[in-house]
Amino acid sequence: MYHRKESRYLRIIKHVLLTLSLLSPFMVWGQQEDAQEIIRVWQTRDKASQLRLRLSNNFNDVVAVEELAQLYYYDFLDMNGGVRFADADRWEPDEEGRYNFPHREPAFDQCADSALWYLLHLWSRNPEEYEYLYYPIVQLENFLALEHVSYILPPEDSYTRKFFPDSYFVCFSLEDWEHNYTIDLLLAMKNARNYARNMSSLLADMDEKELYSSKVTIMEGVFRVTITGLGFCQLFLLESEGDKHVVCYKEGQLNPQRSIDGNYHYSQTKNKRKDLTDDQWKEFVKLLDSVVLEDLPHYSTCMEGTDAQVYLFEHLRHDGYQAHLTGCPNEAQRQLITFLYQFFGISR
Repeated sequence: MYHRKESRYLRIIKHVLLTLSLLSPFMVWGQQEDAQEIIRVWQTRDKASQLRLRLSNNFNDVVAVEELAQLYYYDFLDMNGGVRFADADRWEPDEEGRYNFPHREPAFDQCADSALWYLLHLWSRNPEEYEYLYYPIVQLENFLALEHVSYILPPEDSYTRKFFPDSYFVCFSLEDWEHNYTIDLLLAMKNARNYARNMSSLLADMDEKELYSSKVTIMEGVFRVTITGLGFCQLFLLESEGDKHVVCYKEGQLNPQRSIDGNYHYSQTKNKRKDLTDDQWKEFVKLLDSVVLEDLPHYSTCMEGTDAQVYLFEHLRHDGYQAHLTGCPNEAQRQLITFLYQFFGISR
């Protein structure tokens, strides 16, 4: 009986949506916007009903839980004039890091509460796997004026021997993220985690050492740039100690046989090592200084380079570690990369 009523209810919704879509070309602009809003709300509610029906049959359907959490969370963003992660590079936030789009009518009366409930349900299943959920959970708790739950991030020393923390390459500024209700911390943090893990796996495959939690003691500094493309990677590592400056160059190819576990794994195809002369070292330092790596964000919102390559710059010095990821290197970064290519006689 319940399923027949549900089916009839959905048919009515679809009939209303079809009618509105057919009438919309004949409406004036304001009426078209109203019709589109009605369609958006009904489609959102329809999708939520389908997902809740899936969960009623199988409450362990993690995919349905995650999709519901995202659906309610996006309704929360729309209500606050926010921007979704996929659209973040198309718009500029204000001075406080907020986007402030027109606030939409929420599809659900309790969208923030519902989003928080489903996010906490995911977290409780596996706190380590869903570490990235910490950020939207705190964001929602502040919006709802709730006391913070006891979920906290691992201590900083837990990142020892890790290439990057899971959330290192987030595209949004983390300044006052706890009270910024216009940024999509759910997908931003998830993508950051995925990239950090994939790049950590690649560097481990290339037999590279981690720099994030390392300390510069004897050596003056370490610089590394990793270039990834479709099925290949190139890596330059420069180490300096006293008057000795060494550059290592490695190439890797995607290894399908090693990637059967669902992750991407690489195999080394080249490994070269050369010393820099004093003049070459001075030229390199000049180029590196012009990049001003310490002033760049960890993640550039421009991730669609013209050559379909992504560049990860890392620099470890006495005053700390800095990384910058971009698909659109600026002129200073390109000159630095060109210098390294020419040094090893590599054609791009």
